[in-house]
Amino acid sequence: MKRYLLVLVVLATASMSIAQSDGGPRGKKPKKAKGNHSNGRTQLGFAGSSSVLYSVDLANPVSADVPGIATAENSSSRVTSTTLMTPTGWGSRETFAFATVGGTPTQVYNDKPDLLGQFGAGFGDYTKWASVVGILNVNDLSKFNNLSASIIASRKVGTNGSVSVGALHLFADAWLTDAGESFYAAYSHAIRNSKFSYTVGIGSGRFYDNSEKDIETGKKAHGTAVFGSLAYSITNNVNVSAEWTGLNLAMSSSVRIKPKWPVLTFGVSDITRLSGDKPTFYAGLGQALVFNRKK
Repeated sequence: MKRYLLVLVVLATASMSIAQSDGGPRGKKPKKAKGNHSNGRTQLGFAGSSSVLYSVDLANPVSADVPGIATAENSSSRVTSTTLMTPTGWGSRETFAFATVGGTPTQVYNDKPDLLGQFGAGFGDYTKWASVVGILNVNDLSKFNNLSASIIASRKVGTNGSVSVGALHLFADAWLTDAGESFYAAYSHAIRNSKFSYTVGIGSGRFYDNSEKDIETGKKAHGTAVFGSLAYSITNNVNVSAEWTGLNLAMSSSVRIKPKWPVLTFGVSDITRLSGDKPTFYAGLGQALVFNRKK
């Protein structure tokens, strides 16, 4: 069966940049922000930095290159093991470019909306040597001066697993964004003869440090640094995930109505009061263009 245009979604939402700082003269540069909601400006989704959510043919955990895992006739129509708040270990076998937009109607610790975009490209084959993805994060679409960069490398491990390492939200201007840089390593595994897969990982920054606002309101300064997720493929093109971010619980879902259409992602973060002042809802839309489709 003819393979359709593959879709990749990277949704990450970062800090609010309407105000340049929350106090103090600009003459002294603020301490570099870390964590989830620094200075009370939300860093929704995956930190504006890097949940690369693949639904790439033969590159997601429910596909023909993972023996014993259920597959669809057109495996590229699956949106599987995609998470929005935490990264996974999965990689790609394709060369591609992508663009996404996402945001929230109300940020943590204020009721202002936030909207961001991402542009990027990937190359390599995670089943042979490695796949690499580079991302330019536009952390405030109302201005184009609030930028950062992320890079992620992935490699298949064993029959049903894959690992990734990432550096997220690099080179961000602390005057314009609250999202500090983070580093992580993650392992993902597809459970044989099922539609489940899981991820476990460890990281710094947004996986470990709570925000200044969280600390001011009596919450702990640090989380677990360990994060994870459990994903389930409801149908060939609908996925749901439960996630632990290292700081809080989150739920998310990815949907692609037709093979050539963009992927819609939505979910809720800060479900408990371990961080944030309320649950935060978000949504995003992403599309990719693949240049060397694997046979």
